[in-house]
Amino acid sequence: NARRFSSSLGLLCACTMLAGARDANAYRAVPIGTFSNPIDMRVAPGQPNSLYVAEQPGKIVVLVNERRRSRPFLDIEALVQYGGEEGLLSFAFAPDYATSGRFYVLYVNNSGNVQIDEFLRATTS
Repeated sequence: NARRFSSSLGLLCACTMLAGARDANAYRAVPIGTFSNPIDMRVAPGQPNSLYVAEQPGKIVVLVNERRRSRPFLDIEALVQYGGEEGLLSFAFAPDYATSGRFYVLYVNNSGNVQIDEFLRATTS
């Protein structure tokens, strides 16, 4: 799986297309940050300048205009059983996230069971 990293610290890169090129060499990696086992990333509906990165130990961090916010968007490390193929596995924003603030997180809980929870975005960040 291309989104999983075996090391405890992964470097996430964004790819940008070089002008006019149409082959595999048309992309170059641009480092955007250092993360703890990044496993998923998304752009939230209505927030084109924000990139949300899920870290397997149980956090979702946000980059706004390529700058990492000091506080995580979500920290559920206390709820997550982490190691190997376990941990925070994925997340998704509700289609109406811009107005509802709802998002969903898939993770392995402390009992070793896969769990999906719905969360609501905080009104302040």
